[in-house]
Amino acid sequence: MLPKKKMIIIGASIVFLLGNAVGAMASSKFKEIKAILNPSLNVEFNGEQLAPMKAINYEGTTYLPIRNISEIAALDSRIEFDSKKNKLIIGGPMYLNLYSQNSDGFYQMIVNGNWHPSIITPNRKIYSNYYMGVDFFLETEASDSLDEYYKSIVNDQSSGIKITSETDTEIFKQQAKEATFESSDSIGKLAIIQNGNDFIIIRFFVDKTRFKQSDFKEYDKMLKSFNIQ
Repeated sequence: MLPKKKMIIIGASIVFLLGNAVGAMASSKFKEIKAILNPSLNVEFNGEQLAPMKAINYEGTTYLPIRNISEIAALDSRIEFDSKKNKLIIGGPMYLNLYSQNSDGFYQMIVNGNWHPSIITPNRKIYSNYYMGVDFFLETEASDSLDEYYKSIVNDQSSGIKITSETDTEIFKQQAKEATFESSDSIGKLAIIQNGNDFIIIRFFVDKTRFKQSDFKEYDKMLKSFNIQ
């Protein structure tokens, strides 16, 4: 729980006020004002759309209940208000980069900025929230074809995954294979991209007990952001 204190963000025209006013309006510390209530302000946090929030507009400044966002927004996050779209933007998405001394390229993908890392190495990143995440990693295998490498991954008994569908495709103009899979506790999608001797793996997973078909939209966004530099 954050301490109940006022927060001032230098350089921003957005001020966050405490969600629970202390004391009664009759207190000498308070005075009545004429303000406009915005009943449904759209808020985007680190690239993720949050539930609409009530906001007060007063003399050109937007006021929000701090309890709605104080536990998810760091004070050093980027804050921007788009009046045309009636949207408050806090922070931004996260860029994941893969590389190695022997790799044929530098690989990048964008993920939800609210996700947290559990593994961070130059050639492997695992980020997730409380029920979905992604394993993004790089291997260099000079002797393998894409088909051979793909089979070695999906036939690995220790992985515990069962492929339910698969297809040949192209991702960022590179040969690739995509598959949908299930395991004992998750449902997800797998993409393996070949660039020279490099194999880039994107394994997106969702807790099976919480899975919705719409969760795959998060995977689609990540795949669309993948690029080689």
